[in-house]
Parts: sequence; structure tokens; C-alpha cells
Amino acid sequence: MSERKILIVEDDNDLRELIEQHLTSLGLNATGAATISEAQKLIENEDDRYDIILTDLNLKDGEKGIDLAAWTRKLENSYKAKARFILMTGYHSDFDEKLAHSYGINLFLNKPFDPNLLEEQILFLLNDMNQQIAV
Repeated sequence: MSERKILIVEDDNDLRELIEQHLTSLGLNATGAATISEAQKLIENEDDRYDIILTDLNLKDGEKGIDLAAWTRKLENSYKAKARFILMTGYHSDFDEKLAHSYGINLFLNKPFDPNLLEEQILFLLNDMNQQIAV
């Protein structure tokens, strides 16, 4: 599973590091970013491709995780544009799931969350990606 890369976009340093450590302990290659611009630089890096991007809905300075998803979907590199998104939020009532899906969000995770639920969602998305590759 180590060839699969996950990008965690979360402005809370402690939470981001905790998620990164948990995913690494599962054998996944996890990288963290605190801002949308930092995440975009990582995504644009020619050597980096992320299978799953786990992003917070509301970041500092008014940044929105759904905007990162919309930006990623518009990339010319089709593999990078197909990254799966999990949107984390502590404010479930602050967004419309239908609208979030239209931006490219695949799954939702309400904070606080059980790390086992995060693991289940990641494994679900990775399994879905593997099935699509096999077809």
C-alpha cells in the first residue's frame, strides 16, 4: 500500500500531524500542507501525484477545501485531476453536499472523527481506484 500517496490539507498543525502519523503507521505515504497554496505547490510538483486528498472545509484566511478540489479537477494532467477527495468539517451544516460533489468531493468526514472511520474511507477510495484501473 506504500505506493499510494495521500495529501492532508489542514491548518490545525496538531491535527494534521496526528492524521499524518496515523496514516503513515498504516503503511501509507502521507504528506501534510497547512494552506491551499502549499497544497497546490505539492500537487503541481512533477514528481508528486496524490491518490487521495484529505482537506478541511474551512481553512485560515477564508480558504475552502472545495476550492482546492475544483482547482485540481481542472488540471491538464489527467491522473492528478482524478485524485479522490475527502472533505473534513466540524461544521456539517455550513455546506451543501450536492454542491460539494459538483466540486469533486467524493466523501465527507465530520470532526471530531474516529481514526478507524478515516481508515475505512481511505481504504474504500483506494479499492474503488483499484477497480477502475482493472477495468
